[in-house]
Amino acid sequence: MKQTVFSLPHESHILFCRLVSKVNRATVKRNNNGFSKLEFLVVVILISIIGAVVLNRMWSWRYEVERTHILTVVSNIRSVLGLQTAELASRGQLSQLPRLAGSNPFTLLKKTPKSYLGELSKDDPKTQQPGIWYFDRQTKILTYTIKYSENFRSTLKGQPRVRFMIQLSYSDNNRNRRYDAGTDGISGLNFISLDKYHWESSNKTTKTIK
Repeated sequence: MKQTVFSLPHESHILFCRLVSKVNRATVKRNNNGFSKLEFLVVVILISIIGAVVLNRMWSWRYEVERTHILTVVSNIRSVLGLQTAELASRGQLSQLPRLAGSNPFTLLKKTPKSYLGELSKDDPKTQQPGIWYFDRQTKILTYTIKYSENFRSTLKGQPRVRFMIQLSYSDNNRNRRYDAGTDGISGLNFISLDKYHWESSNKTTKTIK
């Protein structure tokens, strides 16, 4: 059986193709000159706004994460010192607390931060690295060097950093500004900041660690 195939006449086929081509060109022209350009402009504006907000947030998050890290370390050390004091007090051995004054706080922690480089002198080139902890045995000071210092403010000159020390809390009965065993009463240990510092946020408010 012979199969019948339906097709447009040659002239009609050419006319149909030309009509489709004209419609396509008109549609593309209309889109390029009108809606597509507007849509593209809106998308660019939205991306710019979102990008600016995200970058601003990321910029703020950097020093917020660093501030939180310092706060966590300080809190952990103070907790350990409190436990040490309570344990010695329960044994009636508070007289042993003075040996912890000026010691390296990280030796009391079960786990030290990954950014802790150990005991270094202040003249060691490693101490110039940003974002690290180190303990100076000579000065008995624990230092953290600030990595994101754009919003960091301190009364300490030079490299942006924060400094801490374990100090003995006692009653200076003879008022000579030093601890004298047998004369002064011991009350505990303090982990103090040696300098005033804070972080400024974009709206000029401040966040300080005491």
